[in-house]
Amino acid sequence: MKQPPRWKTAIVNWFGFFPTVTTVSWLLSPLISPLPLPLKTLSVTLVVVPTMVWIVLPFVQKVFKNWLNS
Repeated sequence: MKQPPRWKTAIVNWFGFFPTVTTVSWLLSPLISPLPLPLKTLSVTLVVVPTMVWIVLPFVQKVFKNWLNS
């Protein structure tokens, strides 16, 4: 199967990452606000990366499948 162009993959990934990072940051902000920036980033990425890999990216790629492969 032919791979979609990288620019299309980047756009589709952004459609998943932006709302996920924004939502997780917003939800965790009351808990992590006193932490230094590296620990805030660690906390957010510990939630975002697995969520993206197993939930969000497969869903977004399925939704945009036809566009990615056109």
